[in-house]
Amino acid sequence: MATKEEISATLLRVDERLDSLQLPILASPDAPLLEGTWTVQDAVCHLLADADPLTMMSEALERANKGLPRPSVTNEDGLAPFKALPLADVIQEILGKHGQLIERLQTLSSDFLDASLPGRGGRTMQVSDMILFYCGAHNQSHLDDIEKALENSTARS
Repeated sequence: MATKEEISATLLRVDERLDSLQLPILASPDAPLLEGTWTVQDAVCHLLADADPLTMMSEALERANKGLPRPSVTNEDGLAPFKALPLADVIQEILGKHGQLIERLQTLSSDFLDASLPGRGGRTMQVSDMILFYCGAHNQSHLDDIEKALENSTARS
């Protein structure tokens, strides 16, 4: 089981990396990611769409307890509300949500964090591990994509 401290430390590492990429992101928001159809801006907006895994996990747990499947929401649906916002505001919103998340983590019960949920592909995971995945590996992989796109954009200039 992932601990609150591990999740918090992971969020802080993501925030440091995002902050270090902020100026290049703002300079090249339309740079295409090397795979898929997204731009740097799309990927940053996706980070904001997923910036509250606690609510996401709470809703998923509630649905699972009622025997309901997870809702199917596409990544594109999650981007739409944020694409019209200034990108600097999106980045600040991510950082702010992560700060709030770190505070909220401290009040969570062990029962919630220990609960199991079906994940993608039918694999069951503890809520704490899912939160750690969304806060860590998921975010870092998108930051990897952003960084590669920015490097590629700079190399072509």
